[in-house]
Amino acid sequence: MPSVAAAGGEAEVEPELNQEVLNMVLMMGIPENPAKHAVYKTGNSNADVAVSWYFENMGDESLNLPLRIKKAAP
Repeated sequence: MPSVAAAGGEAEVEPELNQEVLNMVLMMGIPENPAKHAVYKTGNSNADVAVSWYFENMGDESLNLPLRIKKAAP
């Protein structure tokens, strides 16, 4: 269920991810939340690029949080 920001009228939702790319990243041993961030941040394009992005950014604690993006409410 999306959460709605009190003042902005924006909902936070999980973005659509390329499931094939996400599954390949997960099979490479990347935990689920960081894998979702990596796939999203690299444009859903390629598992190798996503894994490289993860290793370059794995020190960022926010990668362990669920991936949410702001989506304007209709």
